[in-house]
Amino acid sequence: MKVLFVVSAGADSGITTSAKTLASKLEEKGINVETDNFDGTGFDLVHFHNPLPTTFFFSNIAFRKLPFVCTTNMTSRELDGLLPKPLVKLSPKYLEFYYSRCDKILCTGSQLINELKEKGFEDKIVPLALPVDEKMFHQNKKLGEEFKKKHGLRKKIVLSIASVQKRKGVFDFVEVAKQLPEYNFVWVGAVPPFKTMSGRRRIKKIMKEQKNVLFPGYCSYEELASAYNAADLFVSPSYSETFGLTIVEAAFCKLPVIVRNLEVLDNFKDFAVYFNDNKDLAEKISSILKNEKERKKLGNLSFEKSQKFSAENHVKKLIKVYDEAIKENKEKQE
Repeated sequence: MKVLFVVSAGADSGITTSAKTLASKLEEKGINVETDNFDGTGFDLVHFHNPLPTTFFFSNIAFRKLPFVCTTNMTSRELDGLLPKPLVKLSPKYLEFYYSRCDKILCTGSQLINELKEKGFEDKIVPLALPVDEKMFHQNKKLGEEFKKKHGLRKKIVLSIASVQKRKGVFDFVEVAKQLPEYNFVWVGAVPPFKTMSGRRRIKKIMKEQKNVLFPGYCSYEELASAYNAADLFVSPSYSETFGLTIVEAAFCKLPVIVRNLEVLDNFKDFAVYFNDNKDLAEKISSILKNEKERKKLGNLSFEKSQKFSAENHVKKLIKVYDEAIKENKEKQE
């Protein structure tokens, strides 16, 4: 089987990370995967990881006879604050067309499943969370010490990994850091390149001024493992997600995780600690970091319960989806 991955995302994007993990695992199973090779031939199926209109419309022309599978990595909520409001308002109509063209829709959470069912796509939905590369993300304190030494970090570390934007909760993260100066707060990720992004000037300002918050910028896929292993606690203050891949990566590294109380994050209810506002978040960070026994207990729970998200489990299910999509497409063509 030969599969085209349509990713078309930056190197620091979670979309790129999950696609890279998946491609590697599929190759191990003997499936040939090429990424964003629109001049390629001999593909049996196209798998979209990103609904970018330009690549999607081009694929509709170039590979119109092939089955299309998509992973729900984007909704109109993720565009809010990045693009001009008129484009954000148009996005639900476009996404509805996008899903209508796909033969299988891989849904990463119950909220997305319910939303797509309401749109009439129930027959196409396949519940399937994003995969985590267990070989890359695991506990390794030596890597953590290297990260701390590189950045001069000597206090306990509260980590978040995401692009630096309002939707991801960066302003809340900084506000809580002000309340807890006894800890180092680290936000790994780049500022999105969109000039229309809401709060861009304010973000640039806080990145320079907040003393106990480190913004090391983009880290390579390999460097992320060092960042996780340097941390004592992981926080996801995001207001909108389609899955929350970094939450699982942190859990694989045996970190306690605190996440915003969002419906879409119910995948993690068996190990995550949820917060409602900044006051609640600050209290929970302080409580966990002051109790080493509890911190380790939560870290072990994170690791144990997150194993269901391993790439090995994911790829077995995905190959079945691919086989079914190819078979159904052949039947349509006959």
